[in-house]
Amino acid sequence: SAALGQSYSLTCEFSSGSVSAYQWRKGDTVLSETGQTLSFSSLRLTDAGQYICQVTVDGMMLSSPPQDISLTS
Repeated sequence: SAALGQSYSLTCEFSSGSVSAYQWRKGDTVLSETGQTLSFSSLRLTDAGQYICQVTVDGMMLSSPPQDISLTS
């Protein structure tokens, strides 16, 4: 878990193949971040939830295991 207002980041790591694209999702929402790391400068209540990184590896779309952000006050 993380504290409100703290900086935080999630990293997308795949051990096989050459990743050509990253895409982050929170639930069904596609986020604008397209890098290997999803960074938050100051966590807000609305940032809590489950995040998935989808990557394109050798032409195939793969999804990471979900990463959760749970917040403490």
